[in-house]
Amino acid sequence: MDSGIEEKVVNFFLLTFKVRRDFWKGLNLVLRGKIIWINSFSDVNTLKGKVISLGIPLMRIIREDVFKPTSWGLIFLDREIKKNRVELDKITLKEFLERGKIKLNQIKEECEDGFVAISFEGKIIGCGVLKNNILYQKLPNARRKELLEILNKGY
Repeated sequence: MDSGIEEKVVNFFLLTFKVRRDFWKGLNLVLRGKIIWINSFSDVNTLKGKVISLGIPLMRIIREDVFKPTSWGLIFLDREIKKNRVELDKITLKEFLERGKIKLNQIKEECEDGFVAISFEGKIIGCGVLKNNILYQKLPNARRKELLEILNKGY
């Protein structure tokens, strides 16, 4: 992948989520279409056969220099995310998943408007966008349904 794009990805996660720069050592970023994948393969070009996945989808390129982190990428980065993490309790999470957005009156963590990592019981569960204390979900629909099903079964 172009080292300029790699640097932009590393800077995006450093500035947005405070992911340490040295975290990325030993990991590869691969651009296919508009998706940036993260993996630890020594050489992606040596993979044989029909390749379904190049690792974990880390982010999408929306347009030049505009990135959107994926929920799966944020889940992978869980322990590394030190900023823009929004912790939701069970009741708030259920309401958020059902409605698609929720007004947050109090945010314990320091968060800026923009992309945030949504957390439940200390674990990242997906991606959201915070704007004027309104949290919008950016989770894949299947993931949202899966989480709702778990919560509705009495978790």
